[in-house]
Order: sequence, then C-alpha cells, then structure tokens
Amino acid sequence: MQKISRRDFGVRAAGVAAALAVPSVLRAQAQTPAEPDPVVTDAEIDDVQKKLAKPLNEEAKKILKADLVSQKKDTAARLKVKLPEQSEPCFIFVSTPKKPAGKEDGEMS
Repeated sequence: MQKISRRDFGVRAAGVAAALAVPSVLRAQAQTPAEPDPVVTDAEIDDVQKKLAKPLNEEAKKILKADLVSQKKDTAARLKVKLPEQSEPCFIFVSTPKKPAGKEDGEMS
C-alpha cells in the first residue's frame, strides 16, 4: 500500500466529488422542460401607460412588453426557489421618501 500526502488525498477526493456531481447536474438540466414565455396583455401595457405623463410610441411599447415578460419570468423563477424550514422569507424592499427635517410623526404644519 502506497502512502499519499494529505494534499494529494484532498486533490483526489475533490476530483472524485466533481466527477460524481457532474452527471447529476446534467441530468437535472436535461429533465426540466423549457417553459413558454409569459403573455403580456394589452391591458397590462395600458395600465403602465396610465401612470405615465405621455403615451408611449410603438418602439417604447415593444421595449415595455419585453421588460414585462422579463419581470414575469424573474418572478416565476424566484417563487420556484424552496426555502429551508425556519429560514427568512424573500422580501422586496421598497424605498420610502425621506421625511423633512424638523417634522415628527403626527405633527401638523
């Protein structure tokens, strides 16, 4: 029996672990079917346009539609992630405007 150093053992163990992990990763990717793109309706585009000062031109509508599709894909992907038990949930933090200096909550001007 040949003795090997700890470093050689670590290198060989990492190589074996990588070789075992690669086929499972490839199988997992091959099994998931491609999902169709989410559909963006004209009502959703109109809803966004109502919030704007001026209506969008056709080129801007194409960009808006692509952005809405991307947002829907990202949301669906984020919701697929399973969190371990008793972990913190995913939050989306929304910025709030800074209060003017010298004004407290409930104080009238």
